[in-house]
Amino acid sequence: MAYVILRTQKLNHLASVRRSLKHGFRAQETPNAIAELEDQNTYFGALDVQDAMTKVKALLPAKRRKDAVLVIEYLITASPTELKSRSRAAQDAYFETAMDWLRSKHGSKYVVCGGIHRDELSPHMYVYVVPIDTAGRLNCRSFLGGSNALREMQTDFAVQVGTAHGFERGIESSRATHQTIRSFYAQLDKPAPPIKISADDVQPKVLSKTFLKTASETPEMIADRLTESVRRRNAATAAAAALSASERRRAEEMRRTAKAKNDELQVAQAAIKNFSVAFVDGLTEDQIQDLVSRAESARQETKFETEKQRRVDRLSALLSHAAEAVRVFASHAVEAIKKALGNWREVVWLEVENKAIGEAASLNLRLLMLGSLSGTAAPRNYRLPSSMVIVHRNLAPTIWR
Repeated sequence: MAYVILRTQKLNHLASVRRSLKHGFRAQETPNAIAELEDQNTYFGALDVQDAMTKVKALLPAKRRKDAVLVIEYLITASPTELKSRSRAAQDAYFETAMDWLRSKHGSKYVVCGGIHRDELSPHMYVYVVPIDTAGRLNCRSFLGGSNALREMQTDFAVQVGTAHGFERGIESSRATHQTIRSFYAQLDKPAPPIKISADDVQPKVLSKTFLKTASETPEMIADRLTESVRRRNAATAAAAALSASERRRAEEMRRTAKAKNDELQVAQAAIKNFSVAFVDGLTEDQIQDLVSRAESARQETKFETEKQRRVDRLSALLSHAAEAVRVFASHAVEAIKKALGNWREVVWLEVENKAIGEAASLNLRLLMLGSLSGTAAPRNYRLPSSMVIVHRNLAPTIWR
């Protein structure tokens, strides 16, 4: 099976943002990169590290917490063997769909820059995003907060991006541990096995030969040639070893997950068997169906009673803390529920509303008359009898509907 791979890294300091950008733009030595393939890398959103830093700083709010996440770095790829076997056009199409997903999630304005690395054995895209929420605040938690949010994000990415390109989501709730971008690259940077240099390798190569003179490599030239050869072979070997390690790690996680799921299945089957022995054995199909129907009715009744109590508690809270106009309505509502023996569905709420409006109007008139005689203003809550209509519209959805 071919799986989507989505990794995230939180960058809390501008120094860590710059350090990551230097790796992304190949502005520093990258041991696991193959120099001959570097010209196949592509970049977007910024010209270089400094340009990217300028754009990131322009999006950051002036006031922010010291420990705030400034940038989320996304790494997007897929099962290495499968992704690498596809054409350049197919790879680009997958990465472009992933970019559309990121822009939809964060807003195009905050997707600062990124690139696609093809100078390593597994093509992958990296993208830098400033996590600004819908309220305009720097708020990484609203995007990556908690295990549920990460799990939902992985599922959404697989559905919105992977499915269109023949990739699947990994097993949800698996025993796999999240591998960060940092650990992903750390694997690639592990030292490779030693490379053997033969005797022929150290012999001077003939550079040019004429009838009278033969030009050969100098010792310095031999050293440079061997160094470059070792560097190339070491980079390729290190990358291959790292990908092999990743695949072994994933295989082990899948094995553990399969075992855990099997254990859970056995527990569930045992529970079903016990239930069957205790409640179902000896019953006819109709009796079993009646039993299931009664259980569902009991669940609905429990849910109904819980909701009824919540709404009654809501009215009681209004009586204790609400302003006068709201309290008038709440008191009539509580009285009506009592008369209905606690069943709020039996209450004629239009009558409750009319009584409340009538009482508010009468009280409003008395307060206005008292105010005119004493030279004081009536309470603001009774300025308009129609305030009860407003109360009704605001509270009805939360109290009884």
